Amino acid sequence: MWEAVYLQLSASDDADLRGVAQFALTSRVSHTSDLNPYRDRSLRMREAAGWTQPTTGLGD
Repeated sequence: MWEAVYLQLSASDDADLRGVAQFALTSRVSHTSDLNPYRDRSLRMREAAGWTQPTTGLGD
């Protein structure tokens, strides 16, 4: 669905609208990574090592 929205905006001549929409889409997808970019990385490393205990995000 997001690809269809982006493609429709890409075909538009309004570069400002396209930029705002692209920012909104990417922000919505990655807002948790922006808040703490290291948490996702450490969680992936733990899962790769077989560590499946839930994290709280409080330095654990």
